[in-house]
Amino acid sequence: MFPRSVFCAILVLTVTGCGGGSGGSSGSAEAPPPSEPSPVQSVPSVSLDQIFVQAAEGDILKLPGQFQQPDSITLSQSPDIGLEVESFQANEISLRVPVVDRPSASDLQLTFVYGDQSIEHRVSLLAQNTSGEALVAQVQDTLQEKESILELAQDFSLYRFFIDYAYLYDLLTYSEKEQGLLEFSPFDSPSRGAVDSAFEGLVVALDDYQEGQIADQTLEQALDLAEQAILEHGRYGSGMLREIHPLVEVLVPELGSGELVYVPELGIYSRIVSTPLYGEVTEAGFEVAQSFQPIESLIRSRKTQSLTCESL
Repeated sequence: MFPRSVFCAILVLTVTGCGGGSGGSSGSAEAPPPSEPSPVQSVPSVSLDQIFVQAAEGDILKLPGQFQQPDSITLSQSPDIGLEVESFQANEISLRVPVVDRPSASDLQLTFVYGDQSIEHRVSLLAQNTSGEALVAQVQDTLQEKESILELAQDFSLYRFFIDYAYLYDLLTYSEKEQGLLEFSPFDSPSRGAVDSAFEGLVVALDDYQEGQIADQTLEQALDLAEQAILEHGRYGSGMLREIHPLVEVLVPELGSGELVYVPELGIYSRIVSTPLYGEVTEAGFEVAQSFQPIESLIRSRKTQSLTCESL
């Protein structure tokens, strides 16, 4: 057996080893304080005043809206017509519209960049071919004049007047008068088919141009073909007037001169108004030459003027 003193020493050591010391290695650690949440970055507000816009070629198009000045703006377009961002500032973007050869529609996507955020807006644009406006106006006038041209209304009104005049003054018999009126038949002239076809082609070309499918040069070619056909068709009327020259010279020198062409100042086709022999186009309209004043009321010089039996 161990001596009593040795047993007590072992017991003291055992208790001391089990109880541990006062060090912190075996104590529970405190949790770190929670981190503060990062602030949420607000999305800038962007709005544009218009989403459908029109602009003339070569102009600077300004797009107003409500937005802060972005860091940058990118532009994409479909189809690509060559539009460019000219400048931008708070509440306004300036776009440079290219020169175009037809009415050109494009869907634009504008991307406003603010730091690492971007906001997209879409705008529909129609770029107008202002350099082609005079061409389009003439084409529209030409189509509006179609019936008058096909009927050769100006020449027929003069032809009919002098046939009736000759009959009233016993220069023609009634049967000769009726036969003379029947002989003026532009619908049976050799040029009728060509002028009809030219008008049909012009209608198609104008529609295609306005839809942006063809360039103004192609529309001009269609107009040139129509003008050539109209010119040839007009020669039928002047020829018929020359055939009754003895009846014409009773009142005026003659009426067979000139060609049936477009008069841009008045927007009409006329063989009379376009020929200096018969008068002069002024800002006030057409001034008839003195030698043709006896038939002034029979000369069409305005779009809205129609030549009917009542005007004779």
